[in-house]
Amino acid sequence: MMNNKILIIGSHPIISDMTRQYSQRGDEVIHYVDDDRMATTDLTAIREIVLLPDINKPSMEADNETMRLLEGVAAKYASVRQDNRRLLCHLLLRSHSLLHLIRLEGFRQEIEDCLEVNPFTIEDQWSQTIALGLDREPMTKQSGKTVHLVIFGMSQVAEQVAMNAVHVCHFPNYICRHSYRTRITVIDESAFEKSKEWILRYKPLFDNCYYRYIDTQKNPAVTNTSKPVHQDWEDFVDIEWEFVSALPYDNLVNCKIEQWSTSPSQMLTIVFANGDSEAVLNHALHLPEVVVASRIPIYVYMQNDEAFRQIKRSDCTPHMIPFGMVEYGYDVNIPLVKMAKNVNFIYNRCANDNEENWNGHMRFSVEIDEEQKEMAWKEVSGVKRMSNIYNAMTIGVKMRSMGFKEDDWDKFYDMSQEDIETLAEVEHNRWSVEELMLGWRPCTDQEQREVESDISMKEILKKRKIHYDLRAYKDLRPDSSGKPVQIYDRCLSACIPLIAKESRGR
Repeated sequence: MMNNKILIIGSHPIISDMTRQYSQRGDEVIHYVDDDRMATTDLTAIREIVLLPDINKPSMEADNETMRLLEGVAAKYASVRQDNRRLLCHLLLRSHSLLHLIRLEGFRQEIEDCLEVNPFTIEDQWSQTIALGLDREPMTKQSGKTVHLVIFGMSQVAEQVAMNAVHVCHFPNYICRHSYRTRITVIDESAFEKSKEWILRYKPLFDNCYYRYIDTQKNPAVTNTSKPVHQDWEDFVDIEWEFVSALPYDNLVNCKIEQWSTSPSQMLTIVFANGDSEAVLNHALHLPEVVVASRIPIYVYMQNDEAFRQIKRSDCTPHMIPFGMVEYGYDVNIPLVKMAKNVNFIYNRCANDNEENWNGHMRFSVEIDEEQKEMAWKEVSGVKRMSNIYNAMTIGVKMRSMGFKEDDWDKFYDMSQEDIETLAEVEHNRWSVEELMLGWRPCTDQEQREVESDISMKEILKKRKIHYDLRAYKDLRPDSSGKPVQIYDRCLSACIPLIAKESRGR
């Protein structure tokens, strides 16, 4: 018996995998190659809609057509819907810049009112998979290791891999020693020129973290280091960067890779994200022998892995993992969104509840009401939805850092107040980096003085994407209501077991 009707509009290789997933759920898939039949389609009978771009057209042209289609679907559904249910819409984009803009600004209100849109690029989905596995062992408060991600190439895929790692890789040991930052090293022949685009796109992030350029093509190698703008503040960004200008197979780079792969203080992952699959595979196969012996995960960008899957891999390539197949990568069950709805519910409960319920000993008896959860999700903006999704991405990482598996949600109720406080600081560090990536910046010294003399200025500055709370956790001050802002991080951390439990339908 079919459960729901799913409408897919467009032609894209991912259709076969999405159709397979829907069929496993027992859903009925209706597919239109274009929108010619939309006029006669009863959207009130559709449970979900998938909008796909033309893969044979330039990316922005294809995305413009898809966005016009999204607008048409929203208008048609708004004119026929019989209740307040929003139509779930999976929106595949090809332009990373457009996806970034949507995450910064959201959709127009008439679209938000009637559609629950989940925009994504395939590259973003691949990159999330890589980022969620960078901590291969628990990164505890006492851990002497740091995560180190090395990316060869500065393609769109490389940027997505890097930025998803930035969202995920926040660990408790940074609290004890600020030198324990996650490091992202990007190696490309034109790294100096290409990195300028990244730094411009994420300017507030790079303004507030350490990064350096290394040019190995000069003899001796040249290094330039950039430090955070607020040097007199306590450090609060737990990510650092290296951009290395180097030719393929550079001896100095190979020596560093060997050193990193055997370092007891680093958890190394290597990603090859150049555009040429054959060149990428060749480079990956000729890494130093010690890298293979150390069993370092090596992700290789390949648009088609058919040949790779037919090969029985030996000890020469034990941890070589292909990614980049355009026909795979998206989970129609959107597990992160489901978890994000729980995060949003807890946040709202904390914001609207009495402070004493969340300060000191956390109230574990909170239950998530499904109807209230959906109402709260509908009311939150698209930008804030993404913030909740980014939080959800780190739930598993936080659990591992405390020595638990993701299915050990019940054991979390033994968590001490000290553990909750640790996770709260980790959450604040994560949130800070997220806000910087989304274009927010900290106050200047003058703006701080203005807020301290008149707390209402805090909300006024927010309208200019200036956030008074972008600072070290220990330096946080009360919000405009007088409530300590740490309360939000504490309640989200205390309720991790509940979020994990409800996300699994238990």
